[in-house]
Amino acid sequence: MVDLIEIKEGKARILVPKTEWKKGPNSAKVPVFYNPTMEMNRDVSVALLKAVRRKEMKVLDGLAASGIRGIRFALEIGEMEITLNDRNKKALKLMEKNADLNRVDVKITGKNLNTLLSDSSFDYIDIDPFGSPAEFLDCASRAIRNGGILAITATDTAALCGVYPKVCYRRYMAWPEHNWCMHEIGLRILIGSAVRIGGRNDISLKPLLAYSTDHYFRAYLMAEKGARKADAVLENVGMLEFDDISWKNGGDIGPMWLGALFDEMVLSRMKTEDFFGSKRRMEKFMDIWKEEWKMPPCYHELSYLSSFLHISQPPIRHVIERLKSMGFEATRTHCSPTGIKTDASAEEVLETMRE
Repeated sequence: MVDLIEIKEGKARILVPKTEWKKGPNSAKVPVFYNPTMEMNRDVSVALLKAVRRKEMKVLDGLAASGIRGIRFALEIGEMEITLNDRNKKALKLMEKNADLNRVDVKITGKNLNTLLSDSSFDYIDIDPFGSPAEFLDCASRAIRNGGILAITATDTAALCGVYPKVCYRRYMAWPEHNWCMHEIGLRILIGSAVRIGGRNDISLKPLLAYSTDHYFRAYLMAEKGARKADAVLENVGMLEFDDISWKNGGDIGPMWLGALFDEMVLSRMKTEDFFGSKRRMEKFMDIWKEEWKMPPCYHELSYLSSFLHISQPPIRHVIERLKSMGFEATRTHCSPTGIKTDASAEEVLETMRE
């Protein structure tokens, strides 16, 4: 029998295996997986689901493990039909204990996720695997109801960021790039793959919120059914070409999502809660998301450009203010603490850095 300890996250009290949890992806060998690093992931999911919630929503946590996300939904949002699913028998027993511990009314199943998605439909589907969500995207795109939300996490960042390009192509049918912008490229490849798979099923999947942090990518995609809507959203999928300092349309990197990563209305409705363990960090991210939602894809990395120019890295605030004084749009990006999103060219950014 695995030793359990009780932890608190949000409003939930959860029993998890007693082990040494570390920052990062942790190990898949843990009897029932729980990762404290993903607390912000779960805090954001509560805030977003609250912001878009409709009455009588049917919600699925498809790879629930300890059940913490779905139990938090029940405690912190409520008034939803929530299903926790995991084919791991040890996880099933632990989810039952945790549901009883928190006195929440949730349905618990132990099916293969693709089988469950083929048999049922949901208004919100959360897929947070250890690794890639690729194997579930087809069934999930068909199981999501019109107007529903598909939430996916990918922790196979080495593949999506170009360390293992053949793995990325095999899983997502896209070629990555291992450069200064690889985290945004990887995120956009993940979204582009989901959008193309949805299009194959005459379903439009469009990001409401997508971000890169820590060891994972996360995307919330709103589903709308219809061939015309699928055609329209697919117009935002394309390729990019990179040189030493910049990028342009076309080329051989991708296909990837080239549209907005954020929905302004959803961001305006999202609120942090005092019981969020990541409240301060999440607020910092939300401030940046609200700046960069309207900016074009990809960013300029000041540390890389400074090395290119053989100069000391200037303060990011100075470069942004200088670009704005020249009439350009310029913001920070959540993908890098020294990255700048702007409609200025790379040459114009370099000129501000030389001053």
